[in-house]
Amino acid sequence: MNIGKIFVTTAVISVFSITAACASNNNNDGFAQLELHPALNSTNTQWHAKSKTLTITESVQFVPDGRNNWTFTQMDKLKDEFYWDIPCDIKTVLIDENVTVTGHLRMTCEQNIEGKSRFNSIIYGTPTKAWARGENKKEDEGTRCSRNGQPAKVAGDDIVHDCEKWQYGAISVVPTAPQNATFYVKNLTVENPRTYAITSIRHTFHIDGVNILNTREYPDTQSNSDGIGGGPGTVIKNTYIDTWDDSIKLYRDGMIVENVTIVHNPNGAPFQFGWGNKPATNHLLKNVKVIESPSKSPQKRYNLPLFANSGGKVDATVRIAGMTAEYKNNSILNKCMTNQPIPLVYLKHPQSKITLINANNSQLRLFAPVIECGAGTLVWPGNQSTSTNMQTVTGCENCKPQ
Repeated sequence: MNIGKIFVTTAVISVFSITAACASNNNNDGFAQLELHPALNSTNTQWHAKSKTLTITESVQFVPDGRNNWTFTQMDKLKDEFYWDIPCDIKTVLIDENVTVTGHLRMTCEQNIEGKSRFNSIIYGTPTKAWARGENKKEDEGTRCSRNGQPAKVAGDDIVHDCEKWQYGAISVVPTAPQNATFYVKNLTVENPRTYAITSIRHTFHIDGVNILNTREYPDTQSNSDGIGGGPGTVIKNTYIDTWDDSIKLYRDGMIVENVTIVHNPNGAPFQFGWGNKPATNHLLKNVKVIESPSKSPQKRYNLPLFANSGGKVDATVRIAGMTAEYKNNSILNKCMTNQPIPLVYLKHPQSKITLINANNSQLRLFAPVIECGAGTLVWPGNQSTSTNMQTVTGCENCKPQ
């Protein structure tokens, strides 16, 4: 009879519905209690309670009303509203494929920020140059860091002073995060961050499979678009950096850079050792490829070379296991003297010392018209840079933006 068939079908549907409801409740358990940015909700995210993973499934703008119709001019006027301090209840923020988060994130506990697609899971900032300096794009008189007993100050239309710019980049770690925690960033693109791309002062990063890009109109010398700065033991692997300031800050001991390609643009150094006094450090560079910026003029002018100590006393030892960086004879450094041919190393402080070591007789080709300039000391047998077969020095393979 039809009644029997209806009964059986209804029973199957009921069992299925109960099972689905249980699964849904399990995955969303605690979602309502999460401290999300106002732009994030149940329609553009998915919460998996067991793994503590929040997946952002649709492109969003981090704006107070959660609408995706703000212009960049409007968003540029936001300060902390553009940022989300990820609560400790969330272990992983996962950005879906073909999703752009126009907004920046701050990590508060040992957490992961990951993308499903290296090229299409994007954290975006602004196309505006020099965001931190306000509408006039200049640091106004009176803006300063905290120095010599004087408090930090922001003057004129400046938004943040120089010493807090690291907290207003694309991904940062709040100072109160656990000191012994490690913070993971993987498989995504950071494009045009408001200031720095990925930065902490003391906390350790593990960064793998990341593209850091500055695609603003050429040139962009005032945005402080530094690439990566991390705490002791930070590891940077399989990463591609094309930005307009210092690419990697080797400030803390034990940093490892492996399978990395850096485009050296006219502003900033691929490797910066310090703008102020730093303790002695040791680092490893392995399979690193540095490329000169595509020329926009007959003569290439840089403000910093491959390795730079821009201020303060530093003492860094760098073991190199495979690296290539070559600069043409007409490349100029605007630093030590007028029309100075670009060196490989610039050391500003007279007591600074950089020691470069070719680890295990690896393939190494470093060439520039001049080896060094500045007041500090470089310890490095220049004949270590004569390798001819550089096939195994690939940098980050297949990482260039599509």
